[in-house]
Amino acid sequence: MCSYLRQDGGAVKEGDKIAGGFCDFYCQVGPKLAARLGKERDGAFLEYMGSRVEESLIWSPTTPDEVRQICEGLDPGKAVGWDGVAPRVVKGVARELAGSLSRLFNLCMREGHYPTCFKVARVVPVFKGKGEDPTEFSGYRPVSVLPVLSQVFERVLQ
Repeated sequence: MCSYLRQDGGAVKEGDKIAGGFCDFYCQVGPKLAARLGKERDGAFLEYMGSRVEESLIWSPTTPDEVRQICEGLDPGKAVGWDGVAPRVVKGVARELAGSLSRLFNLCMREGHYPTCFKVARVVPVFKGKGEDPTEFSGYRPVSVLPVLSQVFERVLQ
């Protein structure tokens, strides 16, 4: 990333101000896009979705072996989420964690609960590349890095 970014005609160099600038920029993307799209006609969403499905989703319980295999298949070089738990650590202790994680994931599925801490991401700006200005906030796309245990649970649910 560039050592400074431009904002309101000036240069922003302090880390907390750069982070705030990215936050402000990314928070404006959705509302700006929605304003350009205009209002959807009434009922369009329901037409798109079709008729309601009354059946329930049923997942098969996971096993310690399945969880261990998923953990051992993690890419140790991937980024760390907000919780600071690295994929290489989970991969390294997969056998020891598998039983406890299997029980936790099965309980979550049985209760229909997805832990809130699994929904929180660390957002990292990644430079878009060639042709973009590295000093502009718009030259970066946000990448959400979820906690590694959230990623393991998502793979169990697939």
